[in-house]
Amino acid sequence: MSIITAPWTEREVALLADFQALDDVHHYTCPVHSRLRLIPTRKGWRCADRDCDYEQSWAGSEAIRWVRLSRIAETERTEFGQPARQALRAI
Repeated sequence: MSIITAPWTEREVALLADFQALDDVHHYTCPVHSRLRLIPTRKGWRCADRDCDYEQSWAGSEAIRWVRLSRIAETERTEFGQPARQALRAI
C-alpha cells in the first residue's frame, strides 16, 4: 500500500471526503472515538468530535483509487443503461 501524507491538496481532501462517504469501504476512524469517521483537512485527518485532539497525517492512496472506481461504476449505471451493461458483461 502506498501512502499519501499531509499537507494534502484541495483535490485530495475532496477525494478523501468522498471516500469517507462511501458505503462499502472500511473508513478511517478515530482510535479514541471508534465510531466516528475522521474528517480530511489540508493538514490531515481530524476527529469528527471537536473536543478530541486526535490527528493523523497519512492515508492510503487506495482510498482515492476507490473513489475513482466508484465514480466509474456510477457512470456505467447512469449513462450506459441496462442494455449496454448487459452487453458489457457478455464481453
